[in-house]
Amino acid sequence: MICEHCKKDFSGIKAEQGITYEGIDYHHNPPEFMVDKWKGELLKLCRKCHKELHIKIREIMFKHSTLFKPNKSDYWTWIKVLPCDREKCVNEVIKYTKELVNDKSS
Repeated sequence: MICEHCKKDFSGIKAEQGITYEGIDYHHNPPEFMVDKWKGELLKLCRKCHKELHIKIREIMFKHSTLFKPNKSDYWTWIKVLPCDREKCVNEVIKYTKELVNDKSS
């Protein structure tokens, strides 16, 4: 499989439970915890690109949250996003993710 962002080929790499690997993760756009009924797209991203994407997602959520300082949990940051700002936050995450995947500079 090929990462949809960095375009690196990860064919032949098998994931083993409990062992760190460089392989493909499936990313839900938007992340499942952000919506009640998930309807989105699954993206194939390598572990590195997927982790970097979630760091940016946390930054976007933090901007819309009531937290005073960032934390490392997507879910707990999401809990602190005001209900009136959640749809705007979800749309921003979807837009950023699509731009990242379609970025030709990587």
